[in-house]
Amino acid sequence: MKQMKQMKQMKQMKQLKQMKQMKQMKQMKQMKQMKQMKQMKQMKQIKQMKQIKQIICKCIFPQRMYITNFVCTYKRFEDIEDDEVNSDMLYQAQFLQVFGLTEYNPETVCAGLELVKAKANEIAELKALILQHPYGDSNSIDIDMLLPLMFAYPLLDAFHLCLIDAFKSGSISAENRDNLLREYDKMGQCG
Repeated sequence: MKQMKQMKQMKQMKQLKQMKQMKQMKQMKQMKQMKQMKQMKQMKQIKQMKQIKQIICKCIFPQRMYITNFVCTYKRFEDIEDDEVNSDMLYQAQFLQVFGLTEYNPETVCAGLELVKAKANEIAELKALILQHPYGDSNSIDIDMLLPLMFAYPLLDAFHLCLIDAFKSGSISAENRDNLLREYDKMGQCG
């Protein structure tokens, strides 16, 4: 009888132990589900944040900050004597045009330069062309210092063609690269 009682107690203890294990497993499963739900919620929040960022960018910057649907022609007017139109005036207008402006706005120009810098970081040959600028010093080459110089009168037309290539095809044609390098040579001869 005592043995039966002990066996019964052992059986009850075993059942309690099994119930406890089942309860723990159930709790672990619930915790795992909660963790998965939390991760899914975080992923959903991240996705929503990305969508919000895209919407904000589209609202703040409704158009691209660098315009590639035209070719600069200001140098074609260098030898034409006209009181109403000259190459300097056209350069100024086309400088604004590449940034989608009709009047100067430093924030928009800076945003456009940042876009060009990002593209240069994506396309090694574009970055290399910028870093070859004749005013660059091999000891202290800094794309942030050289990039604005690429939009100066002597280079804008040639550099713009390289940027058209970079934005449209992801590479720069040999013709446009060589054209820019010729402009660099001219600058080196002048200075």
